[in-house]
Amino acid sequence: MTSKYSSLELEKQISKFTNNQETILTIGVFDGVHKGHQHLFKKLNDIASKTTKHSTVITFINHPNTILTSNFLPSYLYNAEKKIQLIKDLNVNSVIPITFNNSIASLTAVEFIEILKRKINIHTIVLGHDFAMGKDRQGTKNEIVNIGSKYNFLTANVPPYKQKDTIVSTSMIKKMILNGEVNNVSKSLGRNFEISGKVIKGFSRGKKLGYPTANIEIEPNIIKPSNGIYATFTTINKKIYFSATTIGIAPTFKEQKYSIETYIIDFEKSIYSQNITIEFIEKLRNEIKFENIETLKYQIQLDIQKTKNILNKQILR
Repeated sequence: MTSKYSSLELEKQISKFTNNQETILTIGVFDGVHKGHQHLFKKLNDIASKTTKHSTVITFINHPNTILTSNFLPSYLYNAEKKIQLIKDLNVNSVIPITFNNSIASLTAVEFIEILKRKINIHTIVLGHDFAMGKDRQGTKNEIVNIGSKYNFLTANVPPYKQKDTIVSTSMIKKMILNGEVNNVSKSLGRNFEISGKVIKGFSRGKKLGYPTANIEIEPNIIKPSNGIYATFTTINKKIYFSATTIGIAPTFKEQKYSIETYIIDFEKSIYSQNITIEFIEKLRNEIKFENIETLKYQIQLDIQKTKNILNKQILR
């Protein structure tokens, strides 16, 4: 039996967003809102449209393994705010964010759904190919079908979304990003990978070289591409600029501190403390330790020219 506290904890989180409309529902983490998730949400919306019901996504803000697995180090493609907005952009009627915690982890699938049923008028639960829920993930798809028979709701199974016989998944996309394969990410993500953060003070090395860079500070659990130099677009106040972005420790210099910094081409304004977004298009090269500053400056010139060529082609696509 579930504890009263566990029940109240989940009810409290859901109550802020519920209504009395019959609902087509799906549940998951949905980090990245990639093409596999988009495929699932399309099915959700199709069923809602055909049955004139309300489409709703319950998404966990944090990955359940942050609670269930000791020493688990989370990494996310987007923060919760960005993820929720991306889901809303897909014309889902409601998004209910839930923080996964120990009390929710203790709920069985039946207990979890009992609580949902008290707060949401569930008509159908849409299940992804790898769906499982409840304590110890005992709520398999077959189990949810059985629970639906008892609690009077339907289920709909959605097959996996594949590209070249490979199932599109968050873990696959993360692996590409960690390998610096940002040029391939958009095919599975449905958009270019991007990171956002506040511009902070750096070592001013770029400025001394004649190429001032904006150093950005991002949320600690957001995944970052492998160290290297990238052709990127940078958005400042809704305006997009060409940029070349460096990730890593700048091995040519003594102060080898990890940083993310972007040289915004043909841009001279001060943007300290502003939030900017960097959109990754293609990796140019790995970091290199140069013998002297002149060699470094020459390579920067080559990187900028190559960046312009790549981004101009991107615009013409």
